[in-house]
Amino acid sequence: MSGDPEERFRRISSRVLEPELSEREMEELAREWVEVKLEVLKRHGYPVPEDREELVAQHLERLKRLRRNLGIDK
Repeated sequence: MSGDPEERFRRISSRVLEPELSEREMEELAREWVEVKLEVLKRHGYPVPEDREELVAQHLERLKRLRRNLGIDK
């Protein structure tokens, strides 16, 4: 997905709060979140981690924990 990283992150953030997201939708959000994060790191000259799948897994767990903490999911 293209576009300004800030705008993309806003879209991700608002989608995270949607009720009844499927596991697949949450994984897609985590994957996009990682893409935005890596793009920003690269733009600012920081090293970009090689293992994207590990980052996606970490961000997926963060999304799930956030949704549980907010009472969206159990």
